[in-house]
Amino acid sequence: MESGDPGSAWQVQMGRRVGALPAVAAPVDDPRVCALLAQLGSAVEGIAMLDASTLTSEDRLALVCGAENTRRLLTGASHTWLNGLVAGSGFDSVLGAIGASGVPHALAHMLRITTAAAASRLAVARDLGTGTTMTGETLDPPLTHTAAAARDGALADAHVSIIRSFLKKLPHAVDAETRDAAEQTLADLARTVGPEELTAIATRLTEYLDPDGAEPDDRDRARKRFFEIDPQGPDSMSTGRFCVDPVLRALLDAFLAKFAAPGTNAPDGSVDLDAPPPNDDTTPTDAVPSGDAGQPAAAEEPGDREAEWDHRTPGQRNHDALTYLLKDVLASGRQGQHRGLPLSVVVSVSLDQLTAAAGLGLTATGSTMPVADVVRMAAEALHYLRVFDGATGSTLHFARARRCASTDQRLALFARDRGCTGPGCSAPASRCEAHHVDDWAAGGLTDIDDLALACDVHHPLVGERAGQWATSTAPPSHPYPGTVLWHPPAVIDEGRHGIPNHLNFPERHLAPPPDD
Repeated sequence: MESGDPGSAWQVQMGRRVGALPAVAAPVDDPRVCALLAQLGSAVEGIAMLDASTLTSEDRLALVCGAENTRRLLTGASHTWLNGLVAGSGFDSVLGAIGASGVPHALAHMLRITTAAAASRLAVARDLGTGTTMTGETLDPPLTHTAAAARDGALADAHVSIIRSFLKKLPHAVDAETRDAAEQTLADLARTVGPEELTAIATRLTEYLDPDGAEPDDRDRARKRFFEIDPQGPDSMSTGRFCVDPVLRALLDAFLAKFAAPGTNAPDGSVDLDAPPPNDDTTPTDAVPSGDAGQPAAAEEPGDREAEWDHRTPGQRNHDALTYLLKDVLASGRQGQHRGLPLSVVVSVSLDQLTAAAGLGLTATGSTMPVADVVRMAAEALHYLRVFDGATGSTLHFARARRCASTDQRLALFARDRGCTGPGCSAPASRCEAHHVDDWAAGGLTDIDDLALACDVHHPLVGERAGQWATSTAPPSHPYPGTVLWHPPAVIDEGRHGIPNHLNFPERHLAPPPDD
């Protein structure tokens, strides 16, 4: 790579990566399954190896349609396979091997997809897959008609999503027989129409079944409530969605009526008192407003002038009011601690970042915050910032004097580990405990170098019994010295090689270009 190439600033360091989650794959017991999988793989490989340049447009179209139909057939059948795995505890080996927090985490590891995507697949499987009773009898899927169409390869994922969403939104007042008939109608139509048309049909069907918009009961409201925030974007901003119940709506309305009013809780720069007042270019600057009987009007209430010059949108004012509310709640000190950390915004930044007031700090909950915002928050309230290093005098070494980690130690662990040290775990520091790398019961020390962050899932995995994990600290000769290593049980890895958590350190996958 030429030195002037903008891509020369980094390179993928696949060869230098040390440690990875063990692969988990059970042997195939049924020879029929083994043979069919081999045939399927061979057929797909043969199709993929075709020279597309020698094919006609008709051939390419046939391949595209055939591949889609095959994918739909396999997806339709996989719902029952997934249900059987869950019912038969088929994920137990994976859960134990990787310390998965549940079936979605285990499935995500096996398929290398996100946990959210795995949870979505399992939810669809519960609706469309067949089940088995304790006596071995087969149970029909909850959405019988949709499941049948899916097994026939007639439905795309979007069709299934539309039907499931339609049924979830129907109020409880709609009886089971009517629900079943509505599902059958949509499933039959989905075999011949596209998702856009099916959406329109589902909307019209809802109007037929609930023409007056039957008043939902408490169960409907409880089922619909949620508040979700999406992962942060490249600019550290977050979007989200919510559906709040009447109580929360009333509370928000009462709060925002005062604290989201124009001129209230405006961040620096939102209110420009030097700008001309909006929508007013006629009143002389020296005019004195008059009250009754020619008397001067009463003085403006505090904040009136700021309100007039507030150029924020209503949505921005609502945002700033919620910021004020949460700052006030956390600053009160009435909320105590959470897992040994102060219930506050805890941010880890480097000294270089603080000096330059640039870059992104990492919060204990796993989000990022521009260092400039960290500095502003620290200026407003000292409890938002905790700076610690070797010169602070904070005690980070207790040896055997105490078992539980101190607040200073937990803050130091957050800055060092960033989150759970368990392999592949994304749990932030706020969901972790202080773990003794060498077990306390076996003489481990409560010193910062002998502690690590571990979540509720990984922490109990460590022990001396057969089948349990062990932890150690990487020696100076290790590519990541000082890093906590997790050693799987011998049944997974006979050598019990140490595995670090690379997820919290994406920079490990990138390295400077070779000096040569």
